[in-house]
Amino acid sequence: MGTDPDPSGEGISPPYSPPPRRLRHLDPFHSKILGTPLRLCDCFKEREAAYEREQKLIQIEKEKEVARLRALQERARDEQAERDEIRARRAQEQAEREWRRKEAEEIQRQVETEAMLREARQQQMAQREHFLAVEAQRERAEFDRVLRYLFD
Repeated sequence: MGTDPDPSGEGISPPYSPPPRRLRHLDPFHSKILGTPLRLCDCFKEREAAYEREQKLIQIEKEKEVARLRALQERARDEQAERDEIRARRAQEQAEREWRRKEAEEIQRQVETEAMLREARQQQMAQREHFLAVEAQRERAEFDRVLRYLFD
């Protein structure tokens, strides 16, 4: 870097370039004033390497945390999907049971209606037979009366 004094000792140094913001307190011009010239290259490189290692560790920890949270979210989504599937299956089974119950009730109503209609038809036929028997008896009585009238 161009921040070290000229090694030839002539006192001419290359153009000044300010150090990074976080290392400004280690500015070589200020260190000259204090009387202790610093070798920024070594110190800066060590600190920069330590800082980058720390940043990488922080980034790795962040990525681990993000991965952990994603895994938790994925597991929660899977569990919710499973609960939804179970709920839907139960609702479908309940709907099927209800449908079968209604079908059974409808069949029972049809059976009862058919039985009632058969009974009504039988009663109607019995009444018709009775009516015909009464009518036949009446006609027989009328016939007998006419015969008696004619032959008496």
